[in-house]
Amino acid sequence: MSSTKRDVEIVNFLGIGAPKAGTTWLWKQLNSHPQIWLPPRKEIHYFDRSTKYPTSSHLASDSVLTRAFGVQKNNREYRRLFLKELIGKLSKRKLAEAKWTINYFSGPFDDEWYRSLFSIGQGKVCGEISPGYSLLDDHDVKRVNALLPNAKIIYILRDPVERAWSQVRYEWTRGRRQNSSNVEELIRRCREHKVIARGRYSEIIARWSGCYTRNQVFVGFFDEMITDPASFLEKVLNFLEVKDGKERYQWPKEARRVINASKPQTMPAALRKALCADYQAELESLAQQYGDYPKGWLARCRIA
Repeated sequence: MSSTKRDVEIVNFLGIGAPKAGTTWLWKQLNSHPQIWLPPRKEIHYFDRSTKYPTSSHLASDSVLTRAFGVQKNNREYRRLFLKELIGKLSKRKLAEAKWTINYFSGPFDDEWYRSLFSIGQGKVCGEISPGYSLLDDHDVKRVNALLPNAKIIYILRDPVERAWSQVRYEWTRGRRQNSSNVEELIRRCREHKVIARGRYSEIIARWSGCYTRNQVFVGFFDEMITDPASFLEKVLNFLEVKDGKERYQWPKEARRVINASKPQTMPAALRKALCADYQAELESLAQQYGDYPKGWLARCRIA
């Protein structure tokens, strides 16, 4: 894969997750900043478009005919999303975003197409947030690095026990799973690979840090996002090297509003105990590396 300096700099940062750790909120806030440009669609899913990943694979098919008529789940999802998003943009008379949507869904899904998605934002700090990228294997992380060697990587950690529970509840909210009060069933769901893999933060950080320098990887915490969003956003801007002009940028008042929240429900004590055991080693490693917030997660588990 070859690329020029101009090409690699068109995408300045990637948000890689973690899922259910405030990535939609971060996308909305960064999108409001005058010096930052993100696509009108939060999750591009270019690098994880393969069906080998448990994330959205609606871009998996290279053939236009397969996308249009294929009976596979990913192709049916492609058609559903294309129509839904295009009609939504046109109904609101967002013509520029409708044009972008057509390009997104009708492209050849190659590196040149990917770069074209950010052409509107040239002159600003451009990036995208796709939490599915946290699950990329070594080969695909290296592929990202080959295309975007100068990019900065944003990764937000949330207590893995709470994150797993939130993911299961989110599936209820979106109608992907039926609600269940059976603890054994809940434990089974939280132990599915697609849930467990997203909570293996140390492995994910190590994988990305193998291709990007320490200065290129930002590890933030969901806890700070909730308790002090202004401070959290300031750290992200500093990481992205976005400098305020004469007047400091004022974040919108709704910056404290939770977005894409899972349906509230208390975690059963037996489920918490099981998940704490599952993530014990991970929590101890995180507490040793990152201090305060992970230490709090570990302390909660010790009294579970």
